[in-house]
Amino acid sequence: MPWFKYVAYEKSGKKVESSIEADNMPMAQKELKEFKQLMVSSITPLKGAGAHGKGLFGGNRNVAVRDLEYLTSELNLLLESGVMFDKAVELLAKAKRNTGIGEVLGQISLKLKSGSTISEAFGSFSALFDKLYVNLLKIGEESGTLGPVFKGLSRDLKFRNDLRQTIIQATTYPVIIFAVCMLSVVFIFNYIVPKMAVLFADAEQLPVHTQIILGISDWLMAYQVYVVVVLLASAALLYQNRQNPQLIAWFHQRSRLVPGIRIVVQMSERIRFCSSMSLLLKAGIAMDTAVSLSAGNSVNSEIRRELEGVSDSIRKGIQLSQALAGTTLFSDLFLSLIEIGEESGEVTQIFNELADRSRNEFTQWVSRVTALLEPLLIITMGLIVGGVVVTMMLSVMSINDVAV
Repeated sequence: MPWFKYVAYEKSGKKVESSIEADNMPMAQKELKEFKQLMVSSITPLKGAGAHGKGLFGGNRNVAVRDLEYLTSELNLLLESGVMFDKAVELLAKAKRNTGIGEVLGQISLKLKSGSTISEAFGSFSALFDKLYVNLLKIGEESGTLGPVFKGLSRDLKFRNDLRQTIIQATTYPVIIFAVCMLSVVFIFNYIVPKMAVLFADAEQLPVHTQIILGISDWLMAYQVYVVVVLLASAALLYQNRQNPQLIAWFHQRSRLVPGIRIVVQMSERIRFCSSMSLLLKAGIAMDTAVSLSAGNSVNSEIRRELEGVSDSIRKGIQLSQALAGTTLFSDLFLSLIEIGEESGEVTQIFNELADRSRNEFTQWVSRVTALLEPLLIITMGLIVGGVVVTMMLSVMSINDVAV
């Protein structure tokens, strides 16, 4: 669906410049005039605008996970207060006017007024609201339990946002240290080592470690521009092909071979699967359908394929715990808990418990890793910088000894 950039004026005379998504320009003008009550001065197609791009933990480039969390929580509060859903969406759209999420809500409100169902209206923004979100809305719409559905979704989105903020805060300092370390190395080999190399100009035989340091300095000064260009070009190429299915499948496959990344993938996918299963089973979805929908919500294509096989096994009559045993997602302890839940008829509660345990486990793991990164990076920086300085000083001393 295309986007249009517009300039308009409110009744108070305030100038408004923003963008809006619509089927065509007349529809955009109609929404601005009737729904937003704006006097349109100019409206033009926004070049290069299209579907929203996904971010690290979902969402898009205009709407953050935090915005989705607040939106879902606010909808839950309004529904619990007795406000009709279409009215709740309209109120929030007006309250969030001229924001990314406000534009989306405005479009959803128009679709609801034109006769679309709630799930259809939200589903038209597939890059923002994933399949699980839309399917749960459809279930809540049909069963009259939209309030609990939004409450569960809000809880899940809150965890994603909190975890994202925790990771950002915990990795900021190590990233700064790493950047300083790299800049220090570049500075030493570009300025310090070349100046000290003059001292060895007349030396007939240099120590091996001195030759290595000087060789690295010469190579870096000669080729560092090309290295930077290659790195930037590679980054740009990867960014342009970030939606390439073959590249994504290759990355998902290789990511499970790296120990640290494999743990992150397994933990995050386990959290996603367990929380999805808890929400779906609580909504009354059949086990095989719940597994199928939860599998479709998986980000990693390799794990998604494993979980889709679990859904097929359940339809053949195999117990859930036995089917999940063929995947790499659950440990023996978690599988035994699922088996207990099947025998006691409390599978929903078990998956809720597993989701909480996995969240706590992931949060603790991230805290431990980031706590270890700081001293490791500091030590590495000290070893690199100190090693170069000590090597050059030893070289100077050895030259002086030879001269004496």
